Amino acid sequence: MIEIKTYTWLYGSYSINETKFQSEKYKKIRIREEVSIPDLIWTIPLGVLFSIGKKTTIYEDCGPIPEVETELLVKERSKILEEVEKEYNQLPQLLTDRAKRELGENFNSQLPLVWFIDGRIKQGKVINQNSEELELETSDGKRQKYLRRDILKVRYAVD
Repeated sequence: MIEIKTYTWLYGSYSINETKFQSEKYKKIRIREEVSIPDLIWTIPLGVLFSIGKKTTIYEDCGPIPEVETELLVKERSKILEEVEKEYNQLPQLLTDRAKRELGENFNSQLPLVWFIDGRIKQGKVINQNSEELELETSDGKRQKYLRRDILKVRYAVD
């Protein structure tokens, strides 16, 4: 614990003595400002006459900051990222497998697949598309337009 006496002028606006305290790097400290009885004995007469005040600043050492187990965190992060990447890489195949199950014998690997936000899957030839909509011709020859905001993904090449 370190106590430093501070003298101020104009009711605490300016410091008369420059207090310099520097803690060790990466160390926790608690700072308290107190006005003790001796400080009051100084402050009352000098404050009235010259607007000079005195207070005590106490710096308490609270011990070192605990070290972060960075190596463990990096390994855990890498493990999680590998799992996410593995799932992400499997997603196109999982979606294609689902489309094969749902479309059955109507599935054609040469035609694009369209997945909708609501879970529907459509397959057909893309006739026209722009930023607002996509026009699809199904295997039975029907043409239908779909809004882009309703489409989750379009897979043009199915391997």
